[in-house]
This record gives sequence, structure tokens and C-alpha cells, in this order.
Amino acid sequence: MPYFMDTAANILDNSKLRKPQIEAYIKIQEYFKEQPNGEALVVLPTGTGKS
Repeated sequence: MPYFMDTAANILDNSKLRKPQIEAYIKIQEYFKEQPNGEALVVLPTGTGKS
């Protein structure tokens, strides 16, 4: 997973992303700051831009 740890992501200021995508990113970031070795599963509703 080094690619995802080393690559800068433009999420918070990206106008092409939907609100649920940005909010999910923020929650994931908060979770892994508190639990760096934790495991997580993200579930977003249909139509929120998962792909």
C-alpha cells in the first residue's frame, strides 16, 4: 500500500467530488489517525460516486 501512503490526494478542495465522497474521506482520515493499525470498510449509497 505504499502508493496510497506516498501519493498526495486532492480531496478537500476538489470541486469534481461529491459531498459524500469528501465526508467519507474525512471520516476515514480521522479513524486512521486514532487507530493507525485498524481495519475499516466504507459503505456509500448508490449514486454517491464510488467508482
